Amino acid sequence: MGHVPIIRAVKRGRKEIPFQSVQPSREFTWAADRFEERTMVERVYARLKHEFTGCQIRVRGAHKIMSHLMFGVLALTADEILKLGT
Repeated sequence: MGHVPIIRAVKRGRKEIPFQSVQPSREFTWAADRFEERTMVERVYARLKHEFTGCQIRVRGAHKIMSHLMFGVLALTADEILKLGT
């Protein structure tokens, strides 16, 4: 079917991985770009959950939960802006 891996293979010791030398063709560059974007989004979600108490919500009600998460997003955005300044 012509499938090409878009994730780099991990070397384990000195063992050679058979498909490591296969380079994705131009047809699959969109998949690699999408993979990079998806991992970036997943890192933001993980940071929101673990560093900005997204997984420790102790309130009830959809409006309270939404406001709690939006304050976390605001704090995450402020933190990233401060990182850009340094």
